[in-house]
Amino acid sequence: MLVAGRGKAHSPHRVAAAAARLLPGARTAVLPRLSHHAMPWHEPADLNARVVDFLDGRAT
Repeated sequence: MLVAGRGKAHSPHRVAAAAARLLPGARTAVLPRLSHHAMPWHEPADLNARVVDFLDGRAT
């Protein structure tokens, strides 16, 4: 789960912690400089690399 670190509707670290606690095997990351709406186009290389790594099973 990628969480927007600058989200205003939630506490990003609480969301990530809850997902890790409630979903066995969940992988989470808070993207500190992003808002929810900026995720698709801000730092696309980093976002794409994270998604590809996850799909390849190499995410950390």
